Amino acid sequence: MKSNKLLNRTANLREPLHHGTSLLFVESIDTTSSGGQMVFHIFGPLAELEHNQIRERSHAGLEAARAIGRKGGRKPKLSVAVIQKAQAMLSEPQNTKTEVARHFNVSRTMLNSALLRLKTVKKSD
Repeated sequence: MKSNKLLNRTANLREPLHHGTSLLFVESIDTTSSGGQMVFHIFGPLAELEHNQIRERSHAGLEAARAIGRKGGRKPKLSVAVIQKAQAMLSEPQNTKTEVARHFNVSRTMLNSALLRLKTVKKSD
């Protein structure tokens, strides 16, 4: 494991150091010496800073996308018109959900979630 990944977990690693345990990294950070402990304690906050900056940039990018009307996530496999056709097919007693799902080339689970989504859309209108 690289030292920067290990240093991301400094909160968990600091506790054993206070009890006399030492760590020896492959990249020659020897925590038994005072210099090694100093390097260890400097890299931890730097790794945390980098992690927070990545998270902030990701959040800002998502906010910018929402501001211009984009939504994240996968596009629905079935359109509203197709879901309505499926609903009409299901209103006939001889059709089962499995048959209707097979007709539209989706799983029964996908058909159920699409039907629920259609109900939600109708309620919000």
